[in-house]
Amino acid sequence: MRYSIYLFSLSIILLSNCSPKQYEIGKYQNETIIADGDAADWGLPLRFGSEEGSLQYAITNDRENFYISVASNNQQTQMSILRAGLKIYFDPKGNKATDICLTYPYKDPMESGPRGRNENKNTDPNLIKQKMILDADIYSTSGFINMENRIYDLKDTSQFKVGMNFDKYNNLVFEAIVPIKNVLANPVNFKKTPSISVGIIVNNFGGGGARLNGSGENQNYRSNSEGMNRGSMRGGGMGGGMRGGGSRGGMRGGGGMSRGGGYVGKQIVNWYQFKLASE
Repeated sequence: MRYSIYLFSLSIILLSNCSPKQYEIGKYQNETIIADGDAADWGLPLRFGSEEGSLQYAITNDRENFYISVASNNQQTQMSILRAGLKIYFDPKGNKATDICLTYPYKDPMESGPRGRNENKNTDPNLIKQKMILDADIYSTSGFINMENRIYDLKDTSQFKVGMNFDKYNNLVFEAIVPIKNVLANPVNFKKTPSISVGIIVNNFGGGGARLNGSGENQNYRSNSEGMNRGSMRGGGMGGGMRGGGSRGGMRGGGGMSRGGGYVGKQIVNWYQFKLASE
């Protein structure tokens, strides 16, 4: 009798471990989105955000694309994004793998430091940030289906549509439109609503540019309604190796000064695990 109960319990455990994870259904994108760095077509606040309010984000889909928007009015988070870049990871298995990655603005790890870093201390910070926006003219891709791992010019909209700018409220707003076919290998059956994960990582920055460690393991999001190798040729050519990453710690702003004089911010890591929405 005890042996039978043991086998029954073991079978339940095995079945539960093998069964797919149940995620919430995402939001279907009915309205038109333009990746221009203006969140007016999303509406602020965005759906998810950090407890500190340093960063907000929203992720939606229609039958053709993923739509990602990230916004911040936190000075330190804005500078982290502009100087060290923002990484958007896609895991088609609904976990937290970092093999598929969009990085914008792309920062060459071989550079001595981020562009716009050695500005005169008396320069208006808003002018510095605007210059950095103008300098943020390339992004990199890694691991996407039917795409080279390389650097793309922001004006090249043949693959992805990516944009970032400051809005009238001084929020730094990032937007991206990524075709589903470049993430999921098989045609999507929306009746079965496949699961997927999207990770949003804001790099830290310091003496030598971005430094990453590990994979994004921590899922830490909540509804905002509850509170608030540059060696590649642009537009073509062979790409250099991409560096993925993430960290524990959730969404946290802040940081201090490095010995080299550059600000070292804490990495912001968030994962949104969901099922594709259908109409």
